[in-house]
Amino acid sequence: MPKIWAAFIDHTTGSDESLFREHYPALYRYAFRVTGGDDGMSRDLIQTIFIRLFEKRNSLPRKLDSPRGYLLRMLRNELTDQRRKTVRTRTIPLAEEAEDGSSSLLPDLLITAYPTIEETLILRETTDERRRQLAAALVTLSPAQREIVYLRFYQELSYPDIEALTGLRYQSIRNYLSQGLRRLRKEIKKK
Repeated sequence: MPKIWAAFIDHTTGSDESLFREHYPALYRYAFRVTGGDDGMSRDLIQTIFIRLFEKRNSLPRKLDSPRGYLLRMLRNELTDQRRKTVRTRTIPLAEEAEDGSSSLLPDLLITAYPTIEETLILRETTDERRRQLAAALVTLSPAQREIVYLRFYQELSYPDIEALTGLRYQSIRNYLSQGLRRLRKEIKKK
């Protein structure tokens, strides 16, 4: 991996694409988790950090022990910057009116509300736990149900694509999917 980074810094032909292909899956998984499953935002964040990489290539460190760690840190910083831009604030007046009609000189309280790193970590842990539950529940499905659920939700194939791939009719696919989802809900409720 560090060789790809060095090639990128040296402007070697094809190194841009190699760096992107090497690290995109890990960056996307991280972004997807910390954004609460927001695919669009995850892709935008990754695109932004790669644009910054290309712009600052000449000033980047040539040797890195962990280019992936560096890129993940860039991604985390970009996410923090994005959150700061979308901060919701509200002002709570603390001034009280005295009996004589004058108000006290207390300053207004400004409250900022955006997810903290702790809240993001809790969300990620919750998401990881749900994934573990789902993986355990998927094992309980019949092979046909599991295949249809996988093709529909993990591979995001349309019904016509699943028909072409499996040779099953539309209604059979719908039945397997419906039965599979019902079984998954039941299994997850148990836990």
